[in-house]
Amino acid sequence: MRNCAFPLKEGAVVTIYVTLIDNGPNCDLYCPLEPITFIIPECRDCISQARVTSCPTVVEPVCGCNNLTYNNSCEAERQGVTTWSPGACPGSDVNNTPNSEARTTKPTVNYELNNAPNPFSNSTVIRFNLPNDMDATISVMGMDGRVVFEESGTFVAGWNEVHFEETINLSGGMYFYRLQTEEQVLTKTMILTKE
Repeated sequence: MRNCAFPLKEGAVVTIYVTLIDNGPNCDLYCPLEPITFIIPECRDCISQARVTSCPTVVEPVCGCNNLTYNNSCEAERQGVTTWSPGACPGSDVNNTPNSEARTTKPTVNYELNNAPNPFSNSTVIRFNLPNDMDATISVMGMDGRVVFEESGTFVAGWNEVHFEETINLSGGMYFYRLQTEEQVLTKTMILTKE
């Protein structure tokens, strides 16, 4: 990417999971918030003046550089989108495309990430779901961003597990754990308690 501050390549899907934590005097509250998913955009404007006035009703979805799914490339161009890729945008439903008349649904690829137990005191199991066999990295980072654990490899399609047990030299508190593939980055939080 050109002069972009975010170190992921254009088109990468990023999902951020946030947990609200309140350690009150009488109780602890752990409240997971809704995840936020977005696609790393190109570092340029991708919308210009519309160039086409009418388009066929054929449905061959394309993902515009503005992260919206259009029925076909003509519809994208008609809306002023300058670049697009074949297929619906990740996480989108073709039924929600702009100006859509003939609609179909294309299944989306689901990546999932969780850990249990959470909070944990000695060890936890990080579980993740992949749509295909692929290379992936599981990382655990402290609040300062320092990586305290990392396991990389080729994992199978479906659910996989990584055991995180290297907690003896870590202080209690919140840690981030991340699944990173070439196509997707998911980050969540977990709490290490020290007795």
